[in-house]
Amino acid sequence: MFPILKINGGAVESFWVLYVLSFIIGGIIFFSQAKKNNLSLKKAICLIILIAVASLAGSRLGYVLLNLKEFIANPLKIIFFWKGGLTSFGGIILAIGVSYVFLKKQKEPLGKWFDLGMISFLVGHSIGRIGCFLEGCCYGLPSQAPWAIKFPSLNDGIPRHPTQLYESFGYLISFLIVLIINKKIKIKNGSIFFIGLALHETVRFIVEYFRSNDIFLFHGNNWYNTLTAAQSLNLLFIVFSLLAFVFLNQNNKNWSSPNR
Repeated sequence: MFPILKINGGAVESFWVLYVLSFIIGGIIFFSQAKKNNLSLKKAICLIILIAVASLAGSRLGYVLLNLKEFIANPLKIIFFWKGGLTSFGGIILAIGVSYVFLKKQKEPLGKWFDLGMISFLVGHSIGRIGCFLEGCCYGLPSQAPWAIKFPSLNDGIPRHPTQLYESFGYLISFLIVLIINKKIKIKNGSIFFIGLALHETVRFIVEYFRSNDIFLFHGNNWYNTLTAAQSLNLLFIVFSLLAFVFLNQNNKNWSSPNR
């Protein structure tokens, strides 16, 4: 792994380099798609900034809530987000909430904007997971697979599933799927958002079976009778996304008019 990258004689954590890069590339895609769809570029820039801030704040807040004992003893540690401790669920939820409120107040078409946001998000998250790989966090269970990797950060010499790369590849495939659907299939605005969210959560749900975890709802001897806390949230997101997609495409009054 390469947790520290040396740039121009200086040293910076690889995780944060990829984290920032994910927002830059995702933001560029979001901006270009907004321009292509004749949406307000000024509002696109505002949304990029709001989502970046909300994602970081939500990710940190989610981690704090999951580890309250650690932070109750030392509340000041909450603001030291750069020392580690983020969870994607919190970032996703807060970013969606902030975007919804902003677009509602601006009386913008929610479906169009959320579709573009999902396309950009899948690319960004795919890049961000590479940062986790370089950092050596979010590692997998021990494995004898030919591609298993020993993580220096653990210092145990045990080959493990590179679950960060599994997720990164899964999100990239999800991005390509929604891109094809968006171009080839006539569906209502907002549909791409729910399809993308369902794909994202499905990828995470599957990868959880290979990821090292210590928070379970059910911990059986086999994969089919094991369920982590994260997977329970994945399932909720998947069911919500699929139901919302069906409702959206059966209800003419919901969100906005068809894409084409």
